[in-house]
Amino acid sequence: MHKLVTKFFAGLGLLAMLFGPPASAASPAVGTAAPPALGLDLAGQPLRLESLRGRVVVLSFWASWCAPCLEEMKVLENLQARVGSGRLCIVGVNWRESRRAFRRLAERLGPLAITLASDADGQAGAQYGVSAIPRLFVIDAQGRLAFSHEGYDPQLLSGQLLEEIAALLSASEAAHAMIPP
Repeated sequence: MHKLVTKFFAGLGLLAMLFGPPASAASPAVGTAAPPALGLDLAGQPLRLESLRGRVVVLSFWASWCAPCLEEMKVLENLQARVGSGRLCIVGVNWRESRRAFRRLAERLGPLAITLASDADGQAGAQYGVSAIPRLFVIDAQGRLAFSHEGYDPQLLSGQLLEEIAALLSASEAAHAMIPP
């Protein structure tokens, strides 16, 4: 029995090493510049936050084996389709799954309104302090982290998140309207 318990806890330690955050990982503070790297796009090119400047960005770290992540992705896909990509960009970052698995999954999902990115090595997630998924970040049009949410919460997705995005979109539109033509 003792050997079984020892093996169990050793396995937990291995899982923590594989799926836990690096020792120095800390989430960026709300109000600070969001980390620039978002992973690799479907073509294998780096996706960077600067390329999305001027839009509100919702960044969701997820994995194919995470049922709550997939539920969150459905809601985010519907939101992106409703709002469009001109003012809002939702990026689903596939966290710590191989590029091959990511590409297969993307093919199976077919065309989506949201942008997909791969973070196979977990480096983008480490910059955001991701230690568990789903993990959601809302970034304003100037590239600052505006909101951060951990875990899956259907109430968040149907209420608070929509309010946060609406407020940021309104602020972005107001700022844009103040710029002379």
